[in-house]
Amino acid sequence: MTALAKPDAINYNFTFVPDGSGVYYFVFSNQDPSHKNVLFTLNTVENTTIPTPLIQYADFEMLTIGVLFTIIGIKTGKKSARRSSMDDDATKCKFCGKRLATGEMFCPKCGRSQN
Repeated sequence: MTALAKPDAINYNFTFVPDGSGVYYFVFSNQDPSHKNVLFTLNTVENTTIPTPLIQYADFEMLTIGVLFTIIGIKTGKKSARRSSMDDDATKCKFCGKRLATGEMFCPKCGRSQN
């Protein structure tokens, strides 16, 4: 329980930060013989964090980047497939197309030099 006492105060402001959720009571005792009015105003402040625009729209940006990387990956994958087929061509005879063993300098079918 928190008690605040300010006798003979005309104006008084205070800040109350609750420890958790629950029910809170504010009790005022007006012991002044003139029975002046007590005006109580309660303002609540909610702590909210506003993300920067970069973070707010990160979902869309990340989706766009993901799509771009996917397209680049598909295109790069096709180039790799072409290269491997080109490597296959390098192991064939330049003249007759007979498949050559790795490092062979002459074709076993037509006998021509591969240099």
